[in-house]
Amino acid sequence: MRVAFLLSNCGGSPLTIGLERGLRELGHEVIEYAPGIGADLILIFNQSAHTQSYVYPALPPADDRTPFAFIDTAEYGWTKRVKEPASNYWNTFAPGSMEHDTKNVEQQTILRGFLEGRSFPYFIREFLNAWDYPDAYHPIDYPLYGPSTNHRQPNREEYLRRTVDVACLWGWSNPWRVNLTAELEQHLDARKDIYVIERDGPRLPQFGGGGYFDRLSAAWCSISFDGYGSGSFRMTEVLVRTLLMQGSLGIRTHAPLMHGDTCWAYCVWVDGEHYVRSNLVEEIRNALADPEAAFRIYERGYHHCMNHLTERATAAYVLSVVEAHDWTRPTAIT
Repeated sequence: MRVAFLLSNCGGSPLTIGLERGLRELGHEVIEYAPGIGADLILIFNQSAHTQSYVYPALPPADDRTPFAFIDTAEYGWTKRVKEPASNYWNTFAPGSMEHDTKNVEQQTILRGFLEGRSFPYFIREFLNAWDYPDAYHPIDYPLYGPSTNHRQPNREEYLRRTVDVACLWGWSNPWRVNLTAELEQHLDARKDIYVIERDGPRLPQFGGGGYFDRLSAAWCSISFDGYGSGSFRMTEVLVRTLLMQGSLGIRTHAPLMHGDTCWAYCVWVDGEHYVRSNLVEEIRNALADPEAAFRIYERGYHHCMNHLTERATAAYVLSVVEAHDWTRPTAIT
């Protein structure tokens, strides 16, 4: 299959790069869109870089019948999801989305005009739990970044020899992470590795002795919670290295993790402006009380990630949704 990518002059997101690599791994050709390019499928990407200084290239002409899908990778920040109604940000053409400081109203209006009345699969990264989406909408998330893959499968003996109970290695892109870090520092009596970017030093190198991946791989579990957007690259990076302690997500994903099976979920949610959470320290103790069970969750989480959340698997998921799409029904965007 020949797949054309159409995106703004500011480039794409890690999801764009991951889909390109995944499609090529599946044996498909990926090209840059241009009118008359002769593609079998066009993937149109929403603007994701945090700037208003962008333009979309020429969109397909009205007589072009090439099937296309829309990949909406935009994020609007945790304060918007928490403090404003879901109707403001349920897709990229909702009122709040159009007025967001990362979006160019003129360019988004052009994009909306092209999409209106057409039939296409709409893949959306922030597939909100609080919204009832039309059938043509499908969740999509950042895949496990190819170079971050850990090809060493979980080994029970190695896992049980690890010298750290919990690794908490992140930045404070979401203020809720401040409270979670403080709870670990003040109340968890365990072998812990805590590092906050900027507070404790620069961003850790991913590879090399003592780097981010080595420190994850030395721990029995590691913490993930929302960053600027809902979810985090940390989810997949942890899954392939240790037991994932997963904070509740405000979005749905296409291959969700299950508490006690592929991750250990600690309950964090919001009620209006009020932040409510379970006892994280207690949850860590519960998760690690039986090291054999903790290893089995890690092992299942590893294989779930490698089977469903890689770049190849995510590209295959996109193509399967496109193949099953009902092209006779226009996709609702407003």
